[in-house]
Amino acid sequence: MTHSLKSSHSLLDKSQSRAAPLYKVWAALVVSGVAFLDLFHRFHPAWAVYGGFDDDFFYYAQVARHIAQGAGSTFDGVHLTNGYHPLWLFCLTLFSAIDSGRLFFPLVTLAAILSLASIFILTVQCLRRLGVPPAGQYVVATLVTFWSDLLLRGGMEITLALPLILLLLYLWLDPHPRSLASFFQLGLLASLCILARLDSAILVALLFVATMRFDPQPAARWLKRTVAFGCGLAPFWAYLILNRIFFGSLLPISAQAKQLRPHHTPQFEPLLSLVHPFTTVRLILVLPGVLGTILLLTLLRQQRRDSPTTNAVLWALALFPIVQVVSLCFLSDWPLWYWYFYPLVLASFAAITAWITSNSLPPKIWAGFALGITVVIFGYTVAYHLGRPPAKNPVFLAARDIAAFAESHPGIYAMGDRAGTVGYLLPSPLIQLEGLMMDQTYLQRMRTQTSLQLMLREYGVTYYVSTNARLEDACYVTREPSQSGPDSPHMSGVFCRPPVATFSHDTFVTRIFKVTATQQKELSAITSTPLIPTYSPQPPHRSPEYTAYPATLPRPNSWVSCSSQCNP
Repeated sequence: MTHSLKSSHSLLDKSQSRAAPLYKVWAALVVSGVAFLDLFHRFHPAWAVYGGFDDDFFYYAQVARHIAQGAGSTFDGVHLTNGYHPLWLFCLTLFSAIDSGRLFFPLVTLAAILSLASIFILTVQCLRRLGVPPAGQYVVATLVTFWSDLLLRGGMEITLALPLILLLLYLWLDPHPRSLASFFQLGLLASLCILARLDSAILVALLFVATMRFDPQPAARWLKRTVAFGCGLAPFWAYLILNRIFFGSLLPISAQAKQLRPHHTPQFEPLLSLVHPFTTVRLILVLPGVLGTILLLTLLRQQRRDSPTTNAVLWALALFPIVQVVSLCFLSDWPLWYWYFYPLVLASFAAITAWITSNSLPPKIWAGFALGITVVIFGYTVAYHLGRPPAKNPVFLAARDIAAFAESHPGIYAMGDRAGTVGYLLPSPLIQLEGLMMDQTYLQRMRTQTSLQLMLREYGVTYYVSTNARLEDACYVTREPSQSGPDSPHMSGVFCRPPVATFSHDTFVTRIFKVTATQQKELSAITSTPLIPTYSPQPPHRSPEYTAYPATLPRPNSWVSCSSQCNP
């Protein structure tokens, strides 16, 4: 009986090995097709390229441009900030140094293409080390690459983080005995993963602890390994020290801005973000990720793998999304954006691997999987591009309107949500009211829950840009940050003067309010301390070739004139 089972498994392996070249060609065509459709649609039309990126990407792009021009690590041109994952910012700074104009976005797109190619190749190599048959390697790697594309197509740090994490997993799965030098190398690579995406430190810790659990060694040996691994993490330790010296805290300011809650009892907004709003991305990525995590934990409890490294990696990948989301529920009440879901991609990859290696699948099954994956991938990709072209991105269209308004209305601007694209296109400095790209002084002021008008006055703001302000009793009521949950400190504002400009795009209604001298005098009367701007309201230094609002960008169709859309 045992002999017949082994013979059948051998025949299946030989059959799948013969079909492997066909699956390899299929996978190459699907991955390259998705990359072409999903990345190059950014440039059609060319003037709308900004609409092909996430708004948060432009926080990176603006800081990178300032660093490349010698203005320092700043978003608004004045306040030093570290509200970013450093390794991706380093790459974007190099691109900006090469050319912050026409070549910048093609260089970012090239990086995304290389990222997808690396994800595919590294996933195949990891699956090979995990014992997945050849046909399965290419089918699963294609699916993982598609999931990854959904996360990185907006230009976020996942572009760099996912390939580095997969490389770390590949090296961690090396079956050969590890020397102290190999632990140092793993630590060095782990530090790059963390610098690319800081919460990947959770995965690194899980990998190391799980390896200790499944590879019992004398305490003295593990102590040496821990020291070697810790020495490899030197770039990460250096990052923490530099943060403390230059920015006054170990964490980036963006993380601190989302952790301003006065207490840390569980708040379920991060958990609810997994299902709400239930978008297509949540259907084809998050839902399989959640189910995959449950399946993986079930399989690992039922059957232990022979290899200690395999057990360690699979357990780490199973626990990673759980620990990440639970931690965020205690630390923050902000919702999660889709690039936070990358642990679910890794958990799905591990769950599929564990299931495949526990079951022998006939070749026809893989052909069916390949056909289904092809239909889903191209069906979704084409539908997405037809329904959401960059030229119709409401965040970009609003930013274009605001930038056009600012050309004839210079001054200091302030904005909360959706400020990334605006800050990149604006010819004037922009205060980021959520605190994501500000400094410690700003966060300390936010903790006092001061009025929004008072904060605007203190920072010398001339124009405040609101999103979906509520009209109550003939006055507009706003809240900043608008995305934070009920426990986070916030600033409330009431504006009884009509906005000087109003723009509507999709579900967003953008109103620009002028902070008048009358308002400033009223605010000075109600505060017990002098209102001294933290800086002189002058535009930041720009190099001669700097142009925030590109000359090639067409004038907004929705911008008519101040007689019809603006109040004097």
